[in-house]
Amino acid sequence: MPQPAPGHRIRVSCRCSNRVSVAVALTDDAVGRIDQIAAACRALGFEHDWILGGVGVFTGSVDREVVGLLRTVPGVLAVETARARWAG
Repeated sequence: MPQPAPGHRIRVSCRCSNRVSVAVALTDDAVGRIDQIAAACRALGFEHDWILGGVGVFTGSVDREVVGLLRTVPGVLAVETARARWAG
């Protein structure tokens, strides 16, 4: 792999997977059903890492093409994808 010039950074990425890290936020009235909503998301291929029941958020990963479907699950307020990070 070519080395960057001093003072420059290079981005390291892997195209081995089409998965993206996401955080899913629920509407206020859906927080009490977080386990059922997470199960509906898992049925779409979502793999969860953390469930923060008290605030109505869960995190994990999903195929990039499924992100839009997660937004259609009843009770889901928002789905945020992780941004690329720069090495260095």
